[in-house]
Amino acid sequence: MPGAADPFQTYVTNATAPALFSSETSEVWQEVLEKICEMIDASGMKVLPRIDHGRIYYFLQLWKDVPEQPEWFAAVIERLGRYKWPMR
Repeated sequence: MPGAADPFQTYVTNATAPALFSSETSEVWQEVLEKICEMIDASGMKVLPRIDHGRIYYFLQLWKDVPEQPEWFAAVIERLGRYKWPMR
C-alpha cells in the first residue's frame, strides 16, 4: 500500500513486483538487500529501527510468493525469514 510520503504511488503490487527483477536498478537493490541481511545476520534485528520491523514483515509477506524470483532474491527472503518480525 502507498505510504503517507508516496505522492507518486510508487508502491509495489503483486502485478508489478516481477518487473523489478529486470529493472535498471536491480543490481543496486540486490547489493542493498544483501548488505541488510549481512548486518542482521551479524548483529541481529536491532540494526534496523524497531519502527521498521513491521515493514520487513509485510515485505516478506508480499515477496515470498512472487514468481520467477532470481536465486539471490530467494536467498534474501530466506535469510530475513529466519527472524520473527512483528506485524504492525
